[in-house]
Amino acid sequence: MAEKKKRRLAGTSSSFRPISSYFGGNGKFEKEKGCESPSGKKSPQKYDRDDSRSLRNGWFSEFPWLIHDRTGGLLKCKMCIDANLQNVFTSGKPDKAPKKDDLTKHARTKEHRFAASRPVLQRDMKCATSSAYSKIKDSIVAQLRTVYTMAKEQLSSRKMEALMEMQVLNVGM
Repeated sequence: MAEKKKRRLAGTSSSFRPISSYFGGNGKFEKEKGCESPSGKKSPQKYDRDDSRSLRNGWFSEFPWLIHDRTGGLLKCKMCIDANLQNVFTSGKPDKAPKKDDLTKHARTKEHRFAASRPVLQRDMKCATSSAYSKIKDSIVAQLRTVYTMAKEQLSSRKMEALMEMQVLNVGM
C-alpha cells in the first residue's frame, strides 16, 4: 500500500523533492528563493531602489499642467484643480523620489483628459450661445416692436396671435 502511495505522489509532482534536501550539510533549513519560511511567513524582500530620483526641469515643459508647490513639497495638476476635480494631483503628490511614470499615467486618466478639454468646451459653448442669440435677436426685436405698436394704437389683444405669426413668417424664423 505504501509503495502505491509513493508512486502516485511521484507521478503527480515533477518538482518533488525529499524533505532532507532542504537541510544543508550543517543541519540548518535552507529555503529556496521566494519560498515561505517554516513558520509560514514570507521573508521580506529587499529591492534595489534608486533613492537618487529627483524632479527634472524638463518635466515642466513636457507636462505644462504640472505645478510644484515648494512649501508643501507637493506636485499638483493645474488643470484638475481649475476643474474642481478630486484626485491625487489636486491634493498634491509628494515630490520625494518622483517618477515620470506617475505623471504620464495621470495625463492619461479620464479625469485629467476631461479637465484638459474643458477650456475648449467652454469656448465652443460661448460661440454657440452667441451665434444662437444673434440668429433670434432680429426676431425678438420685431415681435417686441409689434407688441409696442399694438399697445400704442390700443389694438385688441385678440389680434396679437395673428400678428405674431405674421412676424415669424416675415423674419423667416
